[in-house]
Amino acid sequence: METIDSNQEKIAPGQVISIAAKQLQIDDVPLEAMLGSVAKEASMENADLVQVGNTVFIGHIGKGANKTKMVGRAFNVDTGRNFIKNMLNYLGYLQTKNITHYSSQFTGETYLPAMRMLEKKLTNTDSKIAVGRNQENQYVVFINIGKEPLKVGV
Repeated sequence: METIDSNQEKIAPGQVISIAAKQLQIDDVPLEAMLGSVAKEASMENADLVQVGNTVFIGHIGKGANKTKMVGRAFNVDTGRNFIKNMLNYLGYLQTKNITHYSSQFTGETYLPAMRMLEKKLTNTDSKIAVGRNQENQYVVFINIGKEPLKVGV
């Protein structure tokens, strides 16, 4: 798995997504189709694309009663330590947008250690995280974002 330490070199969002997509590529889905799908997703009306370090987060904010909820995913090529810091900074960013609930899904166990570390980082805060599995055997992450500031410095 290719990593690019954002403390040494910060790359463009498109590069992050392209490298991460190659690493996440599903055998029967051509890379071009996957990248086209991500580009379309990022250009949707309610999409929010943010880069923190060498991690790109794409989120979709709910409407009406769900305007404080977001569903999203991360494309990461940063180091593990930086990825955890990037997630905390991203959650801090979501606080500024008044997002109170964030959820995401991922396949495989690559992100599990980071989710465990994030859980430890949130232990003494009013934010909580839960990780489980859905019927398709994917991991599902639910984060209740509290009011205590989470941003750890960019």
